[in-house]
Amino acid sequence: MTDTVKKELPGACCLAAGGVVYAFFAVRCGASLLSLVAAFGALWLCVLLPGQVLAGILRRDAGVSLTLTLGFSAYSLCCVLSSVCGSGVPLAVLAAAGIAGALWLKKRGSLPPIASPRLPAPAVTALLVLFGLAAGRAAHPLAVGVTVPQQDLYWNAGNAASFALGFPPRDLRFSGYTLTYHYLTELWGYGLHALCGISCYDAVAFVLPPALLAAALLVLAELGQALWPGQRRAVLPPWAVLLLGGAGGTALLRGASPFWNLFTIHLLTNINAVATATLLLAAFLVLVLSLSRDWGNARLWPAPLICFALLCAGKGPVAGLAALALLCAVVVTLPRLSPGDRVRALAFALTVLAVFGIFYRILFCAGAGASVTFSTHATLEKGAFSSLLAALRARSGLLYTAALPVCMVLQSFCMAPFAFPLFCLGGVRALRRLRDQNLAQLFCYALGCGGLLAFFLFDHPSMSQCYFAFAGLLAVDVNALDALPARKKPLLRAGAGALAVLSLFTGLCSCGYLAREGVQVLCSPETAVAEHPNYTPLTADEEAALLWLGDAMPEDALFATNRMHTGAAEEGLSNVYSGISGRRAYLESFKYAMTNLGVPAEEIGLRYGLMSELFSLDRAVSPERAAGICRETGVTWLVYNRILPGSDAGFADGAFEKRFENDTVVIYQLNLN
Repeated sequence: MTDTVKKELPGACCLAAGGVVYAFFAVRCGASLLSLVAAFGALWLCVLLPGQVLAGILRRDAGVSLTLTLGFSAYSLCCVLSSVCGSGVPLAVLAAAGIAGALWLKKRGSLPPIASPRLPAPAVTALLVLFGLAAGRAAHPLAVGVTVPQQDLYWNAGNAASFALGFPPRDLRFSGYTLTYHYLTELWGYGLHALCGISCYDAVAFVLPPALLAAALLVLAELGQALWPGQRRAVLPPWAVLLLGGAGGTALLRGASPFWNLFTIHLLTNINAVATATLLLAAFLVLVLSLSRDWGNARLWPAPLICFALLCAGKGPVAGLAALALLCAVVVTLPRLSPGDRVRALAFALTVLAVFGIFYRILFCAGAGASVTFSTHATLEKGAFSSLLAALRARSGLLYTAALPVCMVLQSFCMAPFAFPLFCLGGVRALRRLRDQNLAQLFCYALGCGGLLAFFLFDHPSMSQCYFAFAGLLAVDVNALDALPARKKPLLRAGAGALAVLSLFTGLCSCGYLAREGVQVLCSPETAVAEHPNYTPLTADEEAALLWLGDAMPEDALFATNRMHTGAAEEGLSNVYSGISGRRAYLESFKYAMTNLGVPAEEIGLRYGLMSELFSLDRAVSPERAAGICRETGVTWLVYNRILPGSDAGFADGAFEKRFENDTVVIYQLNLN
């Protein structure tokens, strides 16, 4: 055994043990071990290997940011082709091409090794164990009996399943509309389903979160090396971004402090693609920093543009902030550049902005104007300072207005008690020495300020402005590390250390919350359900019925159900039946259809009225009228939940055939004869 093997063996064993723990819990939650292994293997064959081969073909060093950018771009393209043709063949071809290309380049001696930073094996093992303990939050009801559905997890799983029905994807919860949404993560989940047969739900819930978080941490480590080569702080960005939370210890009970810093939880679960956005944003910054050192090198332009395009498709709001932050940073650096580089740098920044404009027109503009509103007070009044602001408003309108910016600063501090003061201190220093700041530092200052301002100045009915804050907090964390006080300032260092302990405590409490909830679901699912009385639980009977529906129902058919969104915010938004079955509903949920797809309120009201009548929510419906509603709406399958409000009395006539029944769910099919 060589010295190198002896040195690496303990870390490898540690990681293997963590992987075994995670696999055990994932299988206990209902996932297939074989499918999990195949899916993780598919990511290596379809992302890492093609990225490494493309870097070799381009004669570039295979840094982790470049490798992942090239690999994910090839994988995304083949996922789209697979959705178009309804087959995993394009992805299989990609994997085969990656293997053949690697063998060819290796034979020629030109296959570049992936220059990936090292993450401490014990820390990665701890993360794998955490993922295992938290996996119960996404457990299949068939595995545990009953669960509380994670509202956006089934939304994400349904989006992934929609790609199996063709491209462009159509919304599963509200029929008749194309899915205009930053759905890159869901596209990747569908690719795993198409290639190796894992369910879209398992791909989104159990495979992509740990894989994308690992990739994000590696890219953040590479960013640290690029910003501070040879310095101790270079190893800190991954852990600062992941583990530094807000002020307060209530995260152990509710998952977050009362100041809307949910960054740690969103990174660990990748709900709504936060880990994806962090990965792509950090990779974009690494690639742009490399380009800024040689604007005249045309070979360096494509990679950051491709990475930014992926970011647009992965998390549009973050991409918009990044485009504006880059433009601001480039404008500040223009005076120090040569005339030729000024033109090139400005052209690059404007090209990035144009790319965002194209994606905005294609994916986002339908719902953005209707759902996002400008407000200087709405976000603050949803947080910890709401009572204070209400008291000030009652006393004096002028006092209330004056308090708004003060509360914004205070909440920003409470969201990041360690990073925000250092970010502000570093910003003051940077203003004095603008010529000494590199493009990445300026980009992070612009992104941090822009992200936090957008969080406070825009309002969204689903609180989606928090994604602006998450992008801003990433930049705040990075530049806070750049502003760490020197040893000759012991009082400042002691204060920063105390605030770091507070932030770290809250972040660890968020991790503990996830683990506690996951273990509770696995050990006592009924207790877990009882802790969320305002949510409609999801039972094993329901999952069994919906899996049967996914097999029996044609892909172009529509179903209707009495488990639908009524407007109450705490009922899980009723994305679950479409998410499990992978089939389209006439109306299952309408909130995201309105905010993301721009569906008018009048159409929502009309559909909800018809479904309420169909399931006798207001008054009994005759079989003739029930059949008429189904023919009018194109619904041919009915999923009736006996536990929820409604009745299936209107389906007793010969116009409907009972196709499936268990203790909770009855499924009918409309007779078309």
